[in-house]
Amino acid sequence: PRADGAPPETDQARAAAPLWQIEAEHSGCDFSLHALRWFKVSGRFSRIEGAVWPGPDGHLASIRVPMSSVVMASSARRDWALSSEFFDAAQFPELRFDARLDRIDRESLRRPIHGSMQLRGIRAAVTFRVAEVDCDTGNTRCRITANSAVSRRRFGMTSQRLLLGDTVKLQLHLELSRVGPAATDDRR
Repeated sequence: PRADGAPPETDQARAAAPLWQIEAEHSGCDFSLHALRWFKVSGRFSRIEGAVWPGPDGHLASIRVPMSSVVMASSARRDWALSSEFFDAAQFPELRFDARLDRIDRESLRRPIHGSMQLRGIRAAVTFRVAEVDCDTGNTRCRITANSAVSRRRFGMTSQRLLLGDTVKLQLHLELSRVGPAATDDRR
């Protein structure tokens, strides 16, 4: 594995031109967790960047989420989320998610997406369950909504354990647009 824990073939794939690009202005990630078991604390990452490259066994997807794109109900909550108690954005300015995909089409994208997420310098396996897929008839643009739940402790977020629940729910909203040729892309 690489120093950041990503699959070694990720560097090889990135040397090639991407086949699909994440449309950052149409993509985002919502997150929520419970405080005192009854109250929900939520926020949104308003920017997601990344692409999908050809790989040795299908495709390799790499997503980057800048911590600075977090939006919350108040500036005080946002400041706390970016602090060392939660995301520690000064030391770890982005969240990363890498996954292998068979193909990019309506049917293949309905399957769970297994990958690895790096947050606060810790990489762990994460599975997203796809809730919605909408690809155009030419398979040149796809919208995906996928959900996951991760443990705060697993990623080193151990402060406020009496106040905050451990489970963080994530909901990805991605819009992918094809930027590479169809012939090499979807039929591997």
